[in-house]
Amino acid sequence: MGKKMTMPTYADDPIYTWSCEALNGGLNLEDLEFKLKDHQSPDVLNMWYRNRTLCKRFGQDWFTEDIGAAVLAVYHKPYKGEFVLHAGTKMLTVSRDGKTVTERKTGLTEQGGSFLLFGGKLWYRNGAEYLVFDGETCKDVVPTIPNVVINRTPDGSKGDLTDGYNLLGAGFSNTFNGDGTATAYTLTEKGLDATAVKATVGTTEITEGSGLTVNRTNGVVTFSTAPAKGQNNVVITAYKSSKEEREKVIKCRYAATYGGQNNSRVVIGGNGSSTFYISEVLDPAYFPADSDFTVSNNSSDIYGFGEQYDILCVFLERSIYGLSYSFADSEGRFSTVCINPDVGCDMPGTIQLIENRLVWCNTYGGAYTLVSTQIENERNVQPISRNIRGNALRPGLLQEDGLKSAFSCDFENRYWLCVNGRAYVWDYGVSPYAYSGETDADAARLSWWRFDNIHGVGFCEDDGTLYIVRDNRMVRFQNDFEDFGGAIMCRYQMPLRDFGLQNYLKTVMECWITARADTASRIRIKYITENEPNGEYDTEDIRVPAKMWGGFLWNTFLWTVINFAKSFRRKPNKKKVFLFGLLLENNEKSRDMSISAITLTWRGAKKVKS
Repeated sequence: MGKKMTMPTYADDPIYTWSCEALNGGLNLEDLEFKLKDHQSPDVLNMWYRNRTLCKRFGQDWFTEDIGAAVLAVYHKPYKGEFVLHAGTKMLTVSRDGKTVTERKTGLTEQGGSFLLFGGKLWYRNGAEYLVFDGETCKDVVPTIPNVVINRTPDGSKGDLTDGYNLLGAGFSNTFNGDGTATAYTLTEKGLDATAVKATVGTTEITEGSGLTVNRTNGVVTFSTAPAKGQNNVVITAYKSSKEEREKVIKCRYAATYGGQNNSRVVIGGNGSSTFYISEVLDPAYFPADSDFTVSNNSSDIYGFGEQYDILCVFLERSIYGLSYSFADSEGRFSTVCINPDVGCDMPGTIQLIENRLVWCNTYGGAYTLVSTQIENERNVQPISRNIRGNALRPGLLQEDGLKSAFSCDFENRYWLCVNGRAYVWDYGVSPYAYSGETDADAARLSWWRFDNIHGVGFCEDDGTLYIVRDNRMVRFQNDFEDFGGAIMCRYQMPLRDFGLQNYLKTVMECWITARADTASRIRIKYITENEPNGEYDTEDIRVPAKMWGGFLWNTFLWTVINFAKSFRRKPNKKKVFLFGLLLENNEKSRDMSISAITLTWRGAKKVKS
């Protein structure tokens, strides 16, 4: 047990020191300001902890000219040397230098969708179209035509069922054993479409009107000449569309790869129901009729997928299901189980795999992580956005407009969550999530930062550079301190401190702010106390000049050059205060606000009598 601190009140009171040398705790909107940890902040904007220093975030600049239409979706990295975008009614590619825009397809519906790389091709679905792009040609997906029966007799009385009908398309084939005498062949379906029927007899192709006729009502194909006797020597391809079945597949907005040892199938969902569909092996153009799984007994929609270890998680608004795969008796088998019946995801653009754990958000609780895929673990879903959820007095993530349109990325050990022109960034490199069973404490340790002026609909990354698509253009993040040629307003507030003595008034004598010297900085200082909650500015800003080499700018130049980190002293001289804090600000073009440590000296003034 430590000794009780006593505080004499005579003139020679000892001088005490408060110091914080790792300002990496980030934003905390949950706790009362004077209850925050020393390294946390009640108000920080456009700053983060990078290279072991508190500094301004990346700047932004235009990467492309106006491409003519608002960008609705972007693939998250270059595909075959180009960025791929859906903008307005067009699918476009942009060269990696941002100078060349190429039109790949027109006539698209103006609603955003999602890309999926599979089999070396890029597949895109937006709830209205289903496209495939191979780097040269972008076209509508042509549905695979399945062979639904073999060894079928001409009258249709016998046969062996094989593949299921393709929900995506109208085409199907029947394979018959010719008997040398029959000319009429009965198909497995009646009420055929008007699309021309074709057949192959042996190696000879026969088309409708030239060797065969069709009774579409009864589904009977009649040959002019009876096919020869043989086994599976007559293949007839016909068409019967089901608009309802096709739309169930086309309207699916989200996709993932899963199954087998190498994720050999495509799983799709998000058509307004809790049903998802699994493609045939290595064929995203074929969704068999028996490939659907309904994971809930209500009308909840699916909002996305995420794979954690060997489980594909299916996210509904208020629940999570797990799809598992096994191989037995020469066939693959899928099964589903409820992972969590209470917490789900209704913000589909927020799903990411972070350090082998899925992270996502919903509009009613914020951000979560999946610590286990086992249903037996009743606490397998844990909240991680405690510090930024916000409330009516201190707005945060859950008070933002348009939460369902949020989007995210994982870049340089940070989870970026963007909504309503702001980014909430979890620095999991500084504060990785560690599950201890103490839900609130586990989340309180996480380092979150908030940026503004981050607008767009999606991120993409190329060779260590992050881009965002915004309005009609692409934007590049870069290591400068400007947004589109203008200043980035940033601030950092040190939490109000009582220095561990709630029953004493104090006199704050000096403050020392240590700044790096490798970037031009200017820091405006405001002193905050309980008597001056709006603060009082110091009369002298801290100015760190730029060196005369490496990106020299006259507007940041001073004749005195600092080669190493330096501590700048200021004298607040705040007397007889309970609480004290600092607000550091910068709103100047080309200037950083680089801070590596804050130190204060203070002495006791007098004990407060009850």
